[in-house]
Amino acid sequence: MLFTLFLIDEFRKVFSESIMPILKKKLSEKKMNKYQEQNSKKLDLDTQTSGKILEMTMSEYDNFGDYVEVVFQMFYCTVFACVFPLSATLSYVFNIVEMYSDKYKLVNKLYLRNIPMKVVGIGMWVIVMNLISLFSVYSNITFMAFNSFNYFHT
Repeated sequence: MLFTLFLIDEFRKVFSESIMPILKKKLSEKKMNKYQEQNSKKLDLDTQTSGKILEMTMSEYDNFGDYVEVVFQMFYCTVFACVFPLSATLSYVFNIVEMYSDKYKLVNKLYLRNIPMKVVGIGMWVIVMNLISLFSVYSNITFMAFNSFNYFHT
C-alpha cells in the first residue's frame, strides 16, 4: 500500500511539474503563432519581441513545491522506515529524476526566472523537519513494538 502510494505521488509530481508546463508552453506558442499569422499585416514582431511576449505569459517558478516534495520524501523515509525500508532507495532515485526534471524546466524556459535573493536558511521548514524527525522516532518504536508483540504471541 505504501509502495503504491509513494510511486503514484512521485509520478504525479513529475507529470505536473514537467509534462504539464511543456504542454502549456506548446499551446501558448501555437496561440502566439496563430495571432501573428492573423495580424501579420498590422503587427510586425521580430523573434526577440515575440519571445519576450511569450515569456510574459509563463507562470513563475515556485520553490514552495520543491520544499514540500523534499519534506514528504523525508516523511516517508523516516516515519515508515520500519514498515517500508525501500523508501530511502526510491527517494534517492526519484530525487535524481527530480533534479533532471527541475534542470529541464529551468533550462528550456518553461517558467519565468526567479529574481535572486539572499536568504539565511530554509526558514520554517527546519521546524517542520524537526517535528517529523521527532514523530518518526515514536512511530517507529510503535511499529516495532506491535511487530514484536505479534512475534511473541504466534
